[in-house]
Amino acid sequence: MSAIKNSIFGNKKRETVALGLSGGVDSAVSALLLKEAGYDVTGVFIRTWHPEGYPCSEGEDRTEAVRVAVHLGIPFEEMDLSEEYKREVADKMLAVYASGGTPNPDILCNREIKFGAFAREMLKRFDFIATGHYASLAVSPSGKTLIKESEDKDKDQTYFLASIPENILSRVIFPVGNLQKSQVREMALKFDLPNANRKDSQGICFLGKIDLKKYLEEKLKPEQGEISDISGEIIGKHKGVGLYTLGERRGLQITSKGPNSKPLYVVKKDIETNTIFVADHEAKDNYGYREVLLYPFNNFAGTEELVGQAKIRHRGLKIACQIDIKETGIRVHFDSPVLVAPGQWLAIYKDRFLMAGGEVQRGL
Repeated sequence: MSAIKNSIFGNKKRETVALGLSGGVDSAVSALLLKEAGYDVTGVFIRTWHPEGYPCSEGEDRTEAVRVAVHLGIPFEEMDLSEEYKREVADKMLAVYASGGTPNPDILCNREIKFGAFAREMLKRFDFIATGHYASLAVSPSGKTLIKESEDKDKDQTYFLASIPENILSRVIFPVGNLQKSQVREMALKFDLPNANRKDSQGICFLGKIDLKKYLEEKLKPEQGEISDISGEIIGKHKGVGLYTLGERRGLQITSKGPNSKPLYVVKKDIETNTIFVADHEAKDNYGYREVLLYPFNNFAGTEELVGQAKIRHRGLKIACQIDIKETGIRVHFDSPVLVAPGQWLAIYKDRFLMAGGEVQRGL
């Protein structure tokens, strides 16, 4: 596969790029690289939604984005997507948690905001959009544009891109995708970018440093319920079914684990009875699925069948799988049971390329 290179041609008008300028060092270096490559770059700060009464860094983020734009001498714009963000990311996240599923707000943000509302508007005015994601693009022999894993394996963000519209990939640029994070920092320092030493943001974007469970407790008003082991014995209490995901062990209030106690993991949730079921590590995978259905989904490779590897979380290991793609969804088959919850996204890879992705609806 060949890497995509968006070149400048002779005396033709310079190609224009709307870059999502977040205030972080990755998007700042992206702006620098695009400008150095000869693009006509405009930095765009996206305003999102933040819950009232919670600390918010958006003002500081905007200030840093402006400083970068001034330093590089590029135009700066703002785009207010707060209403879209609340509706399509925050509210949907809460709805999935309330139903017992496990959503990924970063994936929702990429699909609905950065490569959704932002892309739709900016691509009316600009030739390309760009972001500071650690990913790159390549063209397959069949002419399909595919997302490729970053050169920096620790920073790779391709899992979070599994939901973005494949029809806009030919107009997307990921300037730092072929760099190590250390190289990005070095470049920021070399060119004296004002946010060169700024720390990376942590946690869910609209919550910042606030713990997700505290937010969910406030918004979902969950009821305390019982924890049962696989034999049906009640062994503890939980704070609410919607606060836990399959495979989790943190925050469980276990009062009795028996004489040969082992760490216990959530393997099943019953919304109707408000009960969580747990099992030890050796038994937990028996409660997973050999097959799951994904919908909505993306088929980047344009194939109907594929043998590849699936990721069920950002830093998770790749799991061997076979997929069968129909209009009604992607059927994913695993060689052994995998513990995965409705609402989670699976990213399907072939070697280092993102071939497909979709949201888990149910086990089959």
